[in-house]
Amino acid sequence: MSKVDIVVTEEIAKKAIQDPINNFVQVKTIQLFGQGFDNFVFLVNDIFLFRFPKNLESQDLMRGENKITPEIQEIVPIKIPNIVYFGKPTSIYPFYCSCPENPGFSKPGMNGLKTLNKSFGF
Repeated sequence: MSKVDIVVTEEIAKKAIQDPINNFVQVKTIQLFGQGFDNFVFLVNDIFLFRFPKNLESQDLMRGENKITPEIQEIVPIKIPNIVYFGKPTSIYPFYCSCPENPGFSKPGMNGLKTLNKSFGF
């Protein structure tokens, strides 16, 4: 079966985050933080990182990851962040999205990447 990627823009991400079905946070600022093979990641309000899968297969991988995370947090020697937001599909965005807790996050830059890595246990 062929997988079809969708493109998530800042506007789509903002609407999905603020959709009444999810209603996570009021988005004051949003910018594309990065993208990988499976996901787009958006920096929201300079502190939250929301991950949006590009396709159904990527969503299923993320959902599986989010299910096992609590089970392995006690076992592995690195810090694995808890998922604090796990969004539902909306009319704007058809897949689930997620946002891990991110204490002490700052934008990548001179010291930001070090802070980001530290907050994720690296």
